[in-house]
Amino acid sequence: MICPEADFFPTHLQDTKASARICRVCYNSYDISYNFGAMCCQSCTAFFRRAVRGKSDFECKRNPVNCGDTALYEVTAAHACKRCRFERCLREGMKAECD
Repeated sequence: MICPEADFFPTHLQDTKASARICRVCYNSYDISYNFGAMCCQSCTAFFRRAVRGKSDFECKRNPVNCGDTALYEVTAAHACKRCRFERCLREGMKAECD
């Protein structure tokens, strides 16, 4: 479902076709689509859905390897900090009400 408050294709992703195939949360190029108000992969969509439905309160690992903006790019999602991943979801425009 498309979030009514968001444009269908955000302007920060309109620069090239290649960028449209990159998840804005984990920076991987999997099956990218518009979910919860942002362009992201199915893995990040499922993660966000579980986080908001379960009302998860993640604790940051405070580890330079597992935290930060590039953690999911450098390590697998299973080892990345869930708090930092959730914050990236929100920063990229994902909204629970767009479910």
